[in-house]
Amino acid sequence: MENYIVINGKKAELTPEQLEKLGIVVKENPFERTPGERYYAIYNTGEIGIETDVSHSSDILRYNVANYCLNKDLMKQRALHETLSRLLWRYSMTHDGDKIDWNDETIIKYSIYYNYDAKQFYVHGNLYNQLGGTIYFYSYNIAESAIEEIIEPFMKGNPDFVW
Repeated sequence: MENYIVINGKKAELTPEQLEKLGIVVKENPFERTPGERYYAIYNTGEIGIETDVSHSSDILRYNVANYCLNKDLMKQRALHETLSRLLWRYSMTHDGDKIDWNDETIIKYSIYYNYDAKQFYVHGNLYNQLGGTIYFYSYNIAESAIEEIIEPFMKGNPDFVW
């Protein structure tokens, strides 16, 4: 019994209709593993596939590496983010990204961010901080060209992508 009320010490489970009438919104966890239910996973092609959790080792493995989601739209965004991240990583690495020295505090390291107010991409430089999951570029100009050559075409080709 997850959603219930207690009246005179007795529990009564509430139906979805009763919860709605009471104005209670129950937020479902899109990452909850539910054997027997359908879920979405990202295939090695970057496409979203639908699977049924039959407690097979592949279901368990997908869940354990966070490639298991009950919400298709959420998983589609995740797949797009992962694809763009890999494209930017490849661009960085083929344009001297492997030469970035995090021990050298005199060299600026560059990353890209999106300003929602201006609806524009910007290059940000820093000397010391490295944020997990962020792709860094060897120079300002390389980061600028990554915006033009990778991000803008990707955004154009995936209009439903949310940065």
